[in-house]
Amino acid sequence: MLIRFSMVSAVLVGIIAFLVISSEMPKDGVEPYPRDEIEEEIRASVADLTPLEAARDIYNNNPRFHDLLFEYLDKAISEDPNSVEALTLRGNVHLDVGNYEAAMEDYRRAVKIAPESGELHQKLGAILLGLERIDEAIAELQKALELGYDNASLHFTLGRAYEAKGELKKALEHHKKSIKLDPRSISRSYAKTLESKIK
Repeated sequence: MLIRFSMVSAVLVGIIAFLVISSEMPKDGVEPYPRDEIEEEIRASVADLTPLEAARDIYNNNPRFHDLLFEYLDKAISEDPNSVEALTLRGNVHLDVGNYEAAMEDYRRAVKIAPESGELHQKLGAILLGLERIDEAIAELQKALELGYDNASLHFTLGRAYEAKGELKKALEHHKKSIKLDPRSISRSYAKTLESKIK
């Protein structure tokens, strides 16, 4: 009885301590920071750069400043509508904020400008898969392979696409290729599941 009471007491003390501490902190658990001041500092640090250079710098050093990134990327794209890097980077930012349709459009535009880029076909294929446009996704991912862009992530994504299409043997084949290219690939668990389904 004493042990049970002590355990309950310890748990209650812990809960109370958590509630007291958390009530004194901002909701996200992080001390608030002056976002406007940081944004001013970022703007000052990239003032001498082109819009694309500024966006690249912000993306690499302050990727959570999405509005600022969109501002500089929109400027970069208006200056050079054929900038594959700006379109791809803006697609990445759209992806970061969950705007998949806009990311898909930016990647599509980039692919039209640089159709030989396997990486762009892979990005577009992954977005299409996420949007459940399976046949389009497979076409883009296969195009990436045809262009010699062969990596574990691409095979994992192809495996997921074929699985979504119900072509389990092809899915398993790509998951095995993913594992061969990267033994730590997440494809390991998918391959095991598929092997049990196929048998």
